[in-house]
Amino acid sequence: MDLDTATPIRGGAGRGGGPREPLTVVLTGAECTGKTSLAAHLAARFALPWVPEAARRYAERVARELTAADVEPIAREHLRLAEAVRAQGGPLLLLDTDLVSTVVYAR
Repeated sequence: MDLDTATPIRGGAGRGGGPREPLTVVLTGAECTGKTSLAAHLAARFALPWVPEAARRYAERVARELTAADVEPIAREHLRLAEAVRAQGGPLLLLDTDLVSTVVYAR
Protein backbone atom coordinates (compact mmCIF):
# COMPACT_ATOMS: atom_id res chain seq x y z
CA MET A 1 0.00 0.00 0.00
CA ASP A 2 1.39 3.37 -0.97
CA LEU A 3 0.64 5.52 2.07
CA ASP A 4 1.53 8.73 0.28
CA THR A 5 -1.34 8.26 -2.18
CA ALA A 6 -3.92 6.81 0.22
CA THR A 7 -7.30 8.52 0.29
CA PRO A 8 -7.27 11.09 3.10
CA ILE A 9 -9.72 10.92 5.97
CA ARG A 10 -12.20 13.73 5.53
CA GLY A 11 -13.93 15.75 8.18
CA GLY A 12 -16.97 17.82 7.44
CA ALA A 13 -20.60 18.00 8.32
CA GLY A 14 -22.35 15.06 9.89
CA ARG A 15 -25.98 14.10 9.59
CA GLY A 16 -28.25 17.09 9.89
CA GLY A 17 -25.45 19.46 8.85
CA GLY A 18 -23.83 19.52 12.31
CA PRO A 19 -20.20 18.73 12.98
CA ARG A 20 -19.18 15.14 12.37
CA GLU A 21 -17.76 13.15 15.25
CA PRO A 22 -14.22 12.02 14.52
CA LEU A 23 -13.56 8.43 13.54
CA THR A 24 -12.16 6.77 16.67
CA VAL A 25 -9.33 4.23 16.42
CA VAL A 26 -8.48 2.35 19.63
CA LEU A 27 -5.28 0.37 20.05
CA THR A 28 -5.90 -2.60 22.28
CA GLY A 29 -3.80 -5.44 23.62
CA ALA A 30 -1.96 -6.72 26.67
CA GLU A 31 0.28 -4.38 28.62
CA CYS A 32 3.81 -3.80 27.34
CA THR A 33 3.02 -4.88 23.78
CA GLY A 34 3.88 -1.58 22.11
CA LYS A 35 0.54 0.23 21.94
CA THR A 36 2.05 3.53 23.08
CA SER A 37 4.96 3.23 20.66
CA LEU A 38 2.59 2.40 17.80
CA ALA A 39 0.25 5.27 18.69
CA ALA A 40 3.14 7.74 18.83
CA HIS A 41 4.49 6.48 15.49
CA LEU A 42 1.09 6.64 13.76
CA ALA A 43 0.42 10.10 15.18
CA ALA A 44 3.77 11.38 13.94
CA ARG A 45 3.54 9.69 10.53
CA PHE A 46 0.04 10.93 9.74
CA ALA A 47 0.09 14.20 11.73
CA LEU A 48 -2.71 13.00 14.02
CA PRO A 49 -3.51 14.01 17.57
CA TRP A 50 -3.59 11.03 19.92
CA VAL A 51 -4.69 10.26 23.45
CA PRO A 52 -1.99 8.66 25.60
CA GLU A 53 -2.79 5.97 28.15
CA ALA A 54 -4.34 7.68 31.18
CA ALA A 55 -3.40 4.87 33.59
CA ARG A 56 0.30 5.32 32.86
CA ARG A 57 0.14 9.08 33.34
CA TYR A 58 -1.86 8.64 36.54
CA ALA A 59 0.55 6.00 37.94
CA GLU A 60 3.53 8.26 37.26
CA ARG A 61 1.79 11.13 39.03
CA VAL A 62 0.77 9.22 42.18
CA ALA A 63 4.06 7.24 42.31
CA ARG A 64 2.65 4.14 43.99
CA GLU A 65 1.12 0.82 43.04
CA LEU A 66 -2.39 1.24 41.68
CA THR A 67 -5.44 -0.26 43.38
CA ALA A 68 -9.07 -0.82 42.40
CA ALA A 69 -9.86 2.58 43.95
CA ASP A 70 -7.78 4.20 41.21
CA VAL A 71 -9.98 2.95 38.35
CA GLU A 72 -12.50 5.80 38.60
CA PRO A 73 -9.94 8.65 38.61
CA ILE A 74 -8.11 6.95 35.73
CA ALA A 75 -11.37 6.67 33.78
CA ARG A 76 -12.14 10.34 34.42
CA GLU A 77 -8.66 11.32 33.24
CA HIS A 78 -9.04 9.18 30.12
CA LEU A 79 -12.34 10.88 29.27
CA ARG A 80 -10.84 14.33 29.91
CA LEU A 81 -7.83 13.61 27.67
CA ALA A 82 -10.02 12.16 24.90
CA GLU A 83 -12.38 15.14 25.02
CA ALA A 84 -9.46 17.58 24.80
CA VAL A 85 -8.22 15.86 21.64
CA ARG A 86 -11.76 15.54 20.24
CA ALA A 87 -12.25 19.30 20.75
CA GLN A 88 -9.37 19.95 18.35
CA GLY A 89 -11.85 19.01 15.63
CA GLY A 90 -9.79 16.59 13.58
CA PRO A 91 -11.34 13.79 11.51
CA LEU A 92 -9.65 11.02 13.53
CA LEU A 93 -9.26 10.31 17.24
CA LEU A 94 -6.41 7.88 18.00
CA LEU A 95 -6.58 6.28 21.46
CA ASP A 96 -3.61 4.48 23.01
CA THR A 97 -6.12 2.38 24.98
CA ASP A 98 -9.73 2.65 26.12
CA LEU A 99 -11.88 2.43 29.24
CA VAL A 100 -12.70 -1.24 28.64
CA SER A 101 -9.01 -2.14 28.76
CA THR A 102 -8.56 -0.08 31.92
CA VAL A 103 -11.42 -1.85 33.70
CA VAL A 104 -10.36 -5.32 32.52
CA TYR A 105 -6.78 -4.68 33.66
CA ALA A 106 -8.05 -3.59 37.10
CA ARG A 107 -9.80 -6.94 37.59
